[in-house]
Amino acid sequence: MAQDNVRWGAERFQGELLKLGIRVSKRTIQNSMRHVRPPGERGQSWHTFIRNHSHDIWACDFLPLYDLLFRPIFAFFFVVHGTREVAHFNFTRCPTNAWAAQQLREATPHGDGPKYLIRDNDDKFGRRLDAVAEGTGIEVVKIPPSSPESESNL
Repeated sequence: MAQDNVRWGAERFQGELLKLGIRVSKRTIQNSMRHVRPPGERGQSWHTFIRNHSHDIWACDFLPLYDLLFRPIFAFFFVVHGTREVAHFNFTRCPTNAWAAQQLREATPHGDGPKYLIRDNDDKFGRRLDAVAEGTGIEVVKIPPSSPESESNL
Protein backbone atom coordinates (compact mmCIF):
# COMPACT_ATOMS: atom_id res chain seq x y z
CA MET A 1 0.00 0.00 0.00
CA ALA A 2 2.91 2.37 0.73
CA GLN A 3 4.40 1.80 -2.72
CA ASP A 4 1.11 2.53 -4.46
CA ASN A 5 0.37 5.69 -2.46
CA VAL A 6 3.65 7.57 -2.35
CA ARG A 7 2.10 10.86 -1.18
CA TRP A 8 0.38 9.32 1.85
CA GLY A 9 1.93 9.78 5.25
CA ALA A 10 1.76 7.56 8.33
CA GLU A 11 -1.35 9.31 9.67
CA ARG A 12 -3.25 8.65 6.44
CA PHE A 13 -2.29 4.99 6.53
CA GLN A 14 -3.30 4.80 10.17
CA GLY A 15 -6.73 6.22 9.29
CA GLU A 16 -7.21 3.79 6.41
CA LEU A 17 -6.25 0.84 8.59
CA LEU A 18 -8.67 2.00 11.30
CA LYS A 19 -11.47 1.88 8.71
CA LEU A 20 -10.63 -1.80 8.31
CA GLY A 21 -10.65 -2.30 12.08
CA ILE A 22 -6.86 -2.62 12.39
CA ARG A 23 -5.29 -0.55 15.18
CA VAL A 24 -1.61 0.20 14.61
CA SER A 25 0.50 2.97 16.11
CA LYS A 26 1.82 5.75 13.91
CA ARG A 27 5.41 4.89 14.85
CA THR A 28 4.97 1.27 13.71
CA ILE A 29 3.66 2.46 10.36
CA GLN A 30 6.58 4.85 9.97
CA ASN A 31 9.06 2.06 10.67
CA SER A 32 7.35 -0.20 8.14
CA MET A 33 7.30 2.52 5.49
CA ARG A 34 11.07 3.00 5.76
CA HIS A 35 11.63 -0.56 4.60
CA VAL A 36 9.15 -0.38 1.72
CA ARG A 37 9.69 3.06 0.20
CA PRO A 38 12.97 4.04 -1.37
CA PRO A 39 14.65 7.01 0.35
CA GLY A 40 14.23 10.43 -1.16
CA GLU A 41 10.77 9.96 -2.66
CA ARG A 42 8.93 12.68 -0.87
CA GLY A 43 6.40 15.25 -1.92
CA GLN A 44 7.07 18.23 -4.08
CA SER A 45 10.12 20.25 -3.06
CA TRP A 46 9.90 23.97 -2.31
CA HIS A 47 11.97 24.75 -5.41
CA THR A 48 9.59 22.73 -7.60
CA PHE A 49 6.56 24.42 -6.04
CA ILE A 50 7.99 27.87 -6.73
CA ARG A 51 8.89 26.93 -10.30
CA ASN A 52 5.39 25.57 -10.95
CA HIS A 53 3.44 28.36 -9.23
CA SER A 54 5.65 31.46 -9.55
CA HIS A 55 3.22 33.08 -11.99
CA ASP A 56 0.47 32.74 -9.32
CA ILE A 57 2.47 34.47 -6.56
CA TRP A 58 2.62 38.21 -5.93
CA ALA A 59 4.56 40.02 -3.24
CA CYS A 60 3.76 43.46 -1.86
CA ASP A 61 5.59 45.93 0.31
CA PHE A 62 6.15 49.58 1.07
CA LEU A 63 9.33 51.38 0.04
CA PRO A 64 10.10 54.53 2.05
CA LEU A 65 11.36 57.45 -0.04
CA TYR A 66 11.93 61.17 0.55
CA ASP A 67 11.11 64.19 -1.58
CA LEU A 68 13.37 67.20 -2.14
CA LEU A 69 12.29 68.72 1.17
CA PHE A 70 13.04 65.44 2.98
CA ARG A 71 9.39 64.65 3.61
CA PRO A 72 8.58 60.94 3.63
CA ILE A 73 6.78 59.35 0.70
CA PHE A 74 5.84 55.68 0.61
CA ALA A 75 5.85 53.72 -2.63
CA PHE A 76 3.65 50.62 -2.59
CA PHE A 77 4.34 47.77 -5.04
CA PHE A 78 2.76 44.51 -6.14
CA VAL A 79 5.41 42.41 -7.89
CA VAL A 80 4.69 39.24 -9.91
CA HIS A 81 7.10 36.67 -8.54
CA GLY A 82 7.65 34.67 -11.71
CA THR A 83 8.55 37.55 -14.00
CA ARG A 84 9.63 40.19 -11.44
CA GLU A 85 7.27 42.64 -13.17
CA VAL A 86 5.50 45.34 -11.22
CA ALA A 87 1.78 44.53 -11.39
CA HIS A 88 0.70 47.75 -9.66
CA PHE A 89 2.26 50.64 -7.78
CA ASN A 90 1.20 53.89 -6.16
CA PHE A 91 2.56 56.55 -3.82
CA THR A 92 1.21 58.12 -0.64
CA ARG A 93 2.39 60.27 2.21
CA CYS A 94 0.23 58.50 4.78
CA PRO A 95 -0.10 54.74 4.21
CA THR A 96 -3.04 53.16 6.00
CA ASN A 97 -4.74 49.82 6.09
CA ALA A 98 -7.68 51.13 4.04
CA TRP A 99 -5.35 52.67 1.45
CA ALA A 100 -3.41 49.40 1.01
CA ALA A 101 -6.69 47.49 0.62
CA GLN A 102 -7.77 49.95 -2.08
CA GLN A 103 -4.50 49.34 -3.92
CA LEU A 104 -5.25 45.60 -3.98
CA ARG A 105 -8.70 46.35 -5.41
CA GLU A 106 -7.11 48.49 -8.12
CA ALA A 107 -4.47 45.84 -8.89
CA THR A 108 -7.15 43.14 -9.33
CA PRO A 109 -10.01 45.02 -11.04
CA HIS A 110 -11.97 42.06 -12.40
CA GLY A 111 -10.83 39.43 -9.92
CA ASP A 112 -7.78 38.73 -12.09
CA GLY A 113 -5.12 38.25 -9.50
CA PRO A 114 -2.71 35.78 -8.01
CA LYS A 115 -3.50 32.72 -5.93
CA TYR A 116 -1.00 33.78 -3.26
CA LEU A 117 0.02 37.19 -1.94
CA ILE A 118 3.18 37.39 0.16
CA ARG A 119 3.36 40.24 2.65
CA ASP A 120 5.07 41.08 5.91
CA ASN A 121 3.41 41.77 9.26
CA ASP A 122 3.39 45.55 8.93
CA ASP A 123 0.43 47.35 10.53
CA LYS A 124 -0.18 49.13 7.23
CA PHE A 125 -1.60 45.92 5.77
CA GLY A 126 -3.94 44.59 8.46
CA ARG A 127 -7.45 43.19 8.31
CA ARG A 128 -8.85 45.23 5.44
CA LEU A 129 -6.22 44.05 2.98
CA ASP A 130 -6.74 40.47 4.15
CA ALA A 131 -10.52 40.83 3.73
CA VAL A 132 -10.17 42.18 0.18
CA ALA A 133 -7.75 39.36 -0.66
CA GLU A 134 -10.10 36.74 0.77
CA GLY A 135 -13.00 38.22 -1.20
CA THR A 136 -11.09 37.84 -4.46
CA GLY A 137 -9.84 34.33 -3.67
CA ILE A 138 -6.26 35.28 -2.85
CA GLU A 139 -4.49 33.45 -0.04
CA VAL A 140 -2.37 35.85 2.02
CA VAL A 141 0.98 34.44 3.17
CA LYS A 142 2.64 36.43 5.95
CA ILE A 143 6.39 36.12 6.22
CA PRO A 144 7.92 35.83 9.71
CA PRO A 145 9.28 38.96 11.38
CA SER A 146 12.94 39.79 10.77
CA SER A 147 13.28 37.41 7.87
CA PRO A 148 14.93 39.08 4.89
CA GLU A 149 16.22 35.66 3.82
CA SER A 150 12.61 34.40 3.52
CA GLU A 151 11.83 36.67 0.60
CA SER A 152 15.14 36.12 -1.17
CA ASN A 153 14.64 32.34 -1.09
CA LEU A 154 11.26 32.59 -2.79
